[in-house]
Amino acid sequence: DTGAMNSAASPTDPVFWLHHAMIDRVWARWQAKHPGVVPTNLTERMQPSTVSGRPMFGGAVSTVLDITVLGYSYT
Repeated sequence: DTGAMNSAASPTDPVFWLHHAMIDRVWARWQAKHPGVVPTNLTERMQPSTVSGRPMFGGAVSTVLDITVLGYSYT
């Protein structure tokens, strides 16, 4: 059994959330150690914009750089 991580149903697998939370934490730590450094693709649109007809990403990279705006923090 390969589980749900190899399909569009991956968000139904708890490991998906653990994995992405860790990526977010690593990114936040990197940002803290490199203040003022931003990606060169700030206006690029994240893909995919929809998954199975539901909105997914689609926003610009610049909209997800500040975790406090996204409503969370690491202490």
